[in-house]
Amino acid sequence: MKFLKPVFFLFTIAIFFASCKKEQTDSIDKSMGAIRGSVNTYDEYASIVYNERNGIKLDIVNDFQSFSTTTDLAGDYNIASVANQNYTFKYGKSGFVTYIQRNVNIDFENSNFPISAGVMSLPITNMYKKINWSIGELSGSTIQTIVGIDTLYDVKINANLVPAPSQATQFAGFRVFIATNDSVSKANFIWQKHYTTNTGNFEVVIKESEWRSLGLTPSNQIFVRIYGDIKPDISYLNDAGDLIYPGTTETGSSVVTVDLD
Repeated sequence: MKFLKPVFFLFTIAIFFASCKKEQTDSIDKSMGAIRGSVNTYDEYASIVYNERNGIKLDIVNDFQSFSTTTDLAGDYNIASVANQNYTFKYGKSGFVTYIQRNVNIDFENSNFPISAGVMSLPITNMYKKINWSIGELSGSTIQTIVGIDTLYDVKINANLVPAPSQATQFAGFRVFIATNDSVSKANFIWQKHYTTNTGNFEVVIKESEWRSLGLTPSNQIFVRIYGDIKPDISYLNDAGDLIYPGTTETGSSVVTVDLD
């Protein structure tokens, strides 16, 4: 039975090293770790711009702590030690639309993001240049269509974009807001929708079913204002819980009134 001793010895060594490895794994602190990510930059027509990825400031905050860093020439960033918490990520650079991500869950024990050697890799963030166009020659009316014994009152809005997209492949964005009073704005509306266009002149048709879903009737008036916007449809909630459209121009068009009959 002497031949069993080497086997038993090797088996004992294997158990010992396995136990040590488990103890080392169990001793790793998963309450914090490093994070890394990257940012891509785009122009107002959603075409990527590689030479603008550097110098983007990233602020990561919650109720207890905050971190700040900036991206390098490739748009990459790294932060060495971040504790498990929910954070708000704010990306900012002059000439670009500020981008905010709320409730980003950093959890090195139960992560939604890949982790390698204690470093969590976050998804790529996209940032877009601010726009410089405005809305002009705004007009609105109803389109009356007879369907059987019913008359449908769709709303037609016409306007132009200044300057117009310069190429057929460039689509510019804009956002239409509707309210029941003439103070319609990004902060005062009952309906809004994002559109894109590749021409200087554009037309938007709002179906009767859409404005009726808001509780409006043909006896009402609506007030329409349009803002220039970047091509992607981006919005987020601010600290007060209000919906914000960060890509829109500061100033909107004039207000047009439409009778719904």
